[in-house]
Amino acid sequence: MSFTGRLLIGTGDVADSPYLNMGFRPAWMYSDVRELTFRDGRLLTATDHSAELAAVRSEAAGPVAGEPTGQWISRTFSLSYDYSWPGRS
Repeated sequence: MSFTGRLLIGTGDVADSPYLNMGFRPAWMYSDVRELTFRDGRLLTATDHSAELAAVRSEAAGPVAGEPTGQWISRTFSLSYDYSWPGRS
């Protein structure tokens, strides 16, 4: 398959994760996360981002101070990179 783009893949549960049951689990809910980059079906990179996602986990798990709940819901349950990796595009 001649896919060009990025994929986030994850494995391993994180203790004390919130229960989210709306589609795919975001990357910050996994303990081991890799970002795979492909060009024309060939794997170019497989980068470990587990530590970076662990750093954003506490902010992603719920609304930040002063954030409207509706905004957090929109941010958390989308299919963009922000869904899996807040602050990353």
